[in-house]
Amino acid sequence: MSRKFLKISIFLTFFLFITNPHKIHAGNPLKDRVLSLRKKSYVVYASSSYSNKWEAKYLIDGRRKRGWRSKKRTPFPHVFIFELAGNADIDLLKFNNKTHEAKYPGISTKQVRVEFSTVSSKSGYRNVGDFTLEKGAGLQEFSIQRTKARWIRLSIESNYGHPHFTGLKEFEAWGVFEFEIFQIISNLVWILGAALILAAFSYHEFFAHLQKTKRIEVFKRASFKKPFLLGLILVASGVSVSTKQLWLTAIFGVVAILLAIVFVKSLKTQVAEAKESKN
Repeated sequence: MSRKFLKISIFLTFFLFITNPHKIHAGNPLKDRVLSLRKKSYVVYASSSYSNKWEAKYLIDGRRKRGWRSKKRTPFPHVFIFELAGNADIDLLKFNNKTHEAKYPGISTKQVRVEFSTVSSKSGYRNVGDFTLEKGAGLQEFSIQRTKARWIRLSIESNYGHPHFTGLKEFEAWGVFEFEIFQIISNLVWILGAALILAAFSYHEFFAHLQKTKRIEVFKRASFKKPFLLGLILVASGVSVSTKQLWLTAIFGVVAILLAIVFVKSLKTQVAEAKESKN
């Protein structure tokens, strides 16, 4: 491969990887908001909600326009159980307590307890912290000891004095899903493959234009076929590891193996032809 081709491949790989949705956070480049509707978390149980517009799911929807509010005169504690998409190591909790204090003085959540479980939604909970939230304040962060969780139980134990309602805008848990590093690597593999394919097409399109040669003739050359085939192998391999669907994993895995066999055979053929030409 020429230097220009390698430069194009490296640039495309870097560009595709940084535009892939991986958020960078201090202390751990893989840390992300693991408790979120977007991350396939959902509400297993909620003791009370004022209406459909103030359901518990709005605590984890990632939007700060709406949150949760209790039913009128519902006694404490208000309990919620959330299930994550998978086991995660969590070391940071965030609460948005910016409620309608002006209209409902004292509605803001005050005391909360957070518990984690890896056993089930109903048992095995371990207390990871009791926290006092600031009245009517925006996002508040609390670092905790790194603890594994699949289910999170949030208990709101008091508010700032409103006799009828309690409210909370957002509840966030930040950490790293198990095997996230393998997800990153697999993404990098298929992105590298995609970059190779794009670079192969871009370089040979440009070459055909300079040489005033038909594209189909250029694409038949080994200089195109090798990186193109290698790119397909990397894409199939990366996708087979990235996908969570077993049947897709099997299909892309088989495709990667078959492409690898074709690639090795083509290399052997090329080596044999090179030896013959020397003789």
